[in-house]
Amino acid sequence: MIAVAALGSVLIVRWLNPEPVYQSRPLSEWLVQLRDSNPSNRFEAMTAVQAIGPEAVPRLTNELVRMPGGLQRLARAISDKIPERLKRVLRTIYNPSDEVVQKLMALQAIGMLGTNGTAAVPAVTAVLRTSEVGLSSAAAAALSNLGTNALPGLIPALDDGDFNIRANACYALRELGKNAAPAVPRLATIVAEERGAIVDVAFLTLSTIGEAAVPALTNLISDPDPSIRERAVRALGYIRQDARPALQSVIRLGADPSENVRAAAIQAIGMIDWVGEESGEALLGAIGDPAWKVREAAAKALVYRVGVVRSNLKKVCELLRDDSAAVRAEGARVIGQIGEHGRSAAPLLKALVTETNEAVRLNAMEALESVTGMSAGGRKIEQAGARKLEERSFQ
Repeated sequence: MIAVAALGSVLIVRWLNPEPVYQSRPLSEWLVQLRDSNPSNRFEAMTAVQAIGPEAVPRLTNELVRMPGGLQRLARAISDKIPERLKRVLRTIYNPSDEVVQKLMALQAIGMLGTNGTAAVPAVTAVLRTSEVGLSSAAAAALSNLGTNALPGLIPALDDGDFNIRANACYALRELGKNAAPAVPRLATIVAEERGAIVDVAFLTLSTIGEAAVPALTNLISDPDPSIRERAVRALGYIRQDARPALQSVIRLGADPSENVRAAAIQAIGMIDWVGEESGEALLGAIGDPAWKVREAAAKALVYRVGVVRSNLKKVCELLRDDSAAVRAEGARVIGQIGEHGRSAAPLLKALVTETNEAVRLNAMEALESVTGMSAGGRKIEQAGARKLEERSFQ
């Protein structure tokens, strides 16, 4: 009698909430097709889900919150206590992997709905906070497509005790980009007060949020911990021109006691400002830094400052005499960027052509061709090109 009543309830619910249909096919069929091996079939299913739109949300949400029935719960409870041959029979009643697959399909579909799936945010957020890593990750991906309406669920998830959940929340916030600005204070607290992998994940998220994160990151580059200062200034560099308000603070880090911080600061200067006089002077000053990694960072940044290199060629040529092969290689690349204006550096470049270090040798050869119009062997490039054209005309 109870079973009949339960069945009747299910039928009534289904009658009151009919399954959405697109092109005469129910939503459940389209969900299965989302996992088809044929890309065109998957695209067709995605188009169908998006066409159904908000009408799909109740069904999809129900799939996320649906709990196993009494018989299924019993099968799950005894599955670890029975012989393997009987487990196959139980799986016909309740297969945990089938439940996960159904939820994954629902999450995928919700993500495809974009802001049309906003009503599913509470249910998706609940899945985000589960210990099942695959489901939590899929929920984060879905939330990242639901826009700012997902923020009330994502920001509290940053306080979860499970690293995977916190990392998945950060992933979704990164995908939201500038729209995740309300999460900046919480992320800044994580990087300032915590330790471990979550700190790197939070820094990456801050760099992706961009301009709204600049004030918090600027505060962090004065942190007593050099590892925090280094990661904060790297994040500012990734924000590029939107981090200009922090440029003066970043330039001051060129005198930081930590060589890792100085190197990160020089790299960030080159990414934040490509034209300013003061930033150019900071890059030139770093050529004389006692740490090779700082000098290398300066050389890499100067590649994009042709005017600075042309006006300060004598200073830049110090890179070609550096004790570090990595710095010499980058120095040759820098001078190669200014073409004939670097002709006076030709003798130094010729000396590097004979080096055993491959990167130094190849960069020097390319730079020498650029500044003199001649290959390392002394043959004029223009003449060689003319001969090739002449040869082709007789073929």
